[in-house]
Amino acid sequence: AELFSPQRMLAMEADIRDFAISLIDAVKDQGACNFIEAVSEPLPVFTFLKLVGLDTSRLREFRELAVRGSVDPDPAVRTYSTRRIAEITAEFIDSRLESPRATPVDLTDALLRLQIDERKITADECKAYMRLLFFAGLDTVVNAMGFGILYLARHRDAQARMRNNPAEIRSAVEELLRLGAPVQPGRRVTRDMLWHGVRLRQGDRALLCLPSAN
Repeated sequence: AELFSPQRMLAMEADIRDFAISLIDAVKDQGACNFIEAVSEPLPVFTFLKLVGLDTSRLREFRELAVRGSVDPDPAVRTYSTRRIAEITAEFIDSRLESPRATPVDLTDALLRLQIDERKITADECKAYMRLLFFAGLDTVVNAMGFGILYLARHRDAQARMRNNPAEIRSAVEELLRLGAPVQPGRRVTRDMLWHGVRLRQGDRALLCLPSAN
């Protein structure tokens, strides 16, 4: 929790801002760019890798695995990518367990010291958390930024409003995150039922499409 505290994030703000500015400076004179490739992939992915202590030089490799593991239309590709992510995160956790550090330096150090119901977290639980963080850090933020910029590209009035009223940017970000909703939570039906004329049976998978509700 300490590593996700406002104080910790504020301490990282200057470095994140500098990196964001460097990405924008690299494309601003072109007048246009592929925003996902130029900004929204490298910025949150680099930040996440720094936060957990993974190798930032493998940014493109990790990002590609996250994309293929979550949205590739070929089930075999998704399965392979997910398995490869599990291998990478397991090797990473094992290396940290072999050489623990005296004090937490990054999120992984804190994870290894986590206690659940007054017991120390197990290695398998650490690896499961890291797999979850891998997808969360390398996919959802990229998509959320992409949805937000797409909306602003289509609504020039919203761009002008934020430029003229910078104090509104924070609330605008919250609304853009809600509107895009990059994660679609899956659920399992707990009992047989008829829902708006649709027969649902216990164990069926259901997908809540948040953007349609938002």
